[in-house]
Amino acid sequence: MTAPGLSLQGNRVGGLGIRSLLTGAAALSGAAIASSALSAVAGFAVARWLDPADYGRAQTVLLIYSLGSLVRSGIFEGGVRRSIELTALSRQDEARRVERVALWAETLVSATPGVLLVLWAPWVDDRLLRLGLLLAPIAILAPSISSFLGGLLLGQERFKVVARAGVVRGLTYPVVLVVLVQVFGALGIVATPIIADLVVIAWYVTRGKQSLTVPTFDRRLAGQLLRSGFPLGAGAIVYWLYRSAGSAAVALSASHSVYGLYAFAGGLVAVAARAVASIQTVLMPRLWRVMSADEGRDRGWAQDAGRSAVWIATIAALATNLAQAGFGPAVLLLVPRFAGSIRLFDLMAFNILLLSASAVPSLILDSPAVNQQVRHLFFWIVATAINIACNVVAFHLLDLGPIAIVVNDVWIQTVLVIVLFRAAERSVAPHWPGGFVHKRLFGIAIASACIGGVLHVSMPDSGSSLGMLLGHAAVRTLVVAGCWAGAAMLLRDGQRPITAAAVGGPT
Repeated sequence: MTAPGLSLQGNRVGGLGIRSLLTGAAALSGAAIASSALSAVAGFAVARWLDPADYGRAQTVLLIYSLGSLVRSGIFEGGVRRSIELTALSRQDEARRVERVALWAETLVSATPGVLLVLWAPWVDDRLLRLGLLLAPIAILAPSISSFLGGLLLGQERFKVVARAGVVRGLTYPVVLVVLVQVFGALGIVATPIIADLVVIAWYVTRGKQSLTVPTFDRRLAGQLLRSGFPLGAGAIVYWLYRSAGSAAVALSASHSVYGLYAFAGGLVAVAARAVASIQTVLMPRLWRVMSADEGRDRGWAQDAGRSAVWIATIAALATNLAQAGFGPAVLLLVPRFAGSIRLFDLMAFNILLLSASAVPSLILDSPAVNQQVRHLFFWIVATAINIACNVVAFHLLDLGPIAIVVNDVWIQTVLVIVLFRAAERSVAPHWPGGFVHKRLFGIAIASACIGGVLHVSMPDSGSSLGMLLGHAAVRTLVVAGCWAGAAMLLRDGQRPITAAAVGGPT
């Protein structure tokens, strides 16, 4: 049975082409870009009012929230996976019940770390940290629930509802951040995400038109979802531990000022990455439904998934270099106290490309059809262990500073992307167009690295005039846009049809 709205025609799969993905992601992309732009502006405004030390103290509290939100069982992930599979089989009523059970069961699990952090609060001397710990239950639960509701809607391909929620959050967050930081100082950074997530939850409840707010518990079903979703939930935990390893290393060992510089650069990298993630968000339910509906026939979806991987990487590379082009001049112009973050950002920004490039192989491995989520989890566990070990050696034993943490993040993520693509290729061979994909991804990565290197060495001096800084930013941006416009044309013109013979299948 074929999922509604998707078709299997020869070696082509409807819904996975880059045009289809961009069309589906248009609303999400617009919301993400607008939200990211506003968040970046608000971030620079806050950096003008706080010194790196106070900024670092507030970001330490947010890091604790982030780590606390990692406590999850996998019931929710198992529910989303099962819901998409049931929807592909036109069993919508069962899918909706699975979603409700998954949401409520996982919410109970997510409440645990917040309670434990409140019990820790009386033993903390730092006033900002103590207040942050007292807010922990709601600070951890609110983003979890918001993420759960958004994830369920995306699984149903209700992109407009999620896009509008993104707009609401994108407008709420910077306004609240600017107001609260002016009134309460660094505490405003801690409180703003809580308010923004509560507003998004209210939006989903009132506009999402779901029955998810009705408490639904089923121990037997929750147990089934736990068994199937535990590797995915553990994968999410390991993934975010991996993403947080560098921040935790700097926060635990460096001064608040140093961590403030690191967190400022990392926060804006996350903002830029969020603008690209909407394409991946649209791809997940479509790819999984097509894979489930294919039922082991010709696996024509693998060819379109390969093309999509190339185009996602191209868009992410453009975002990477545009961020590098604008960040340095903007910091020197607006927040010169944070000039120390420029070198960190220029290297850290490559994670925009590398994390985006890993999306397609990760989705293939986690899909119900391929069912290699345990193997996928193993890769992330190994990468996390290596990251932590390298950070200990570089930061603590060799005393190389935070730049060594960023270097570790980049090279380990590069190796991980290669491993994930190889694993995905073996899982769907001979249908995966390996040579086609790998050569183009390698070229995209090399081009992005070269452009980033040129941007770094051409960085204007800190004493440059206003006109020179603005001129540098404009020229750098135009050069990046021109380079990647040309690269996109070459990719489009050079993409010959991927025939069965080209991927090793029957002609």
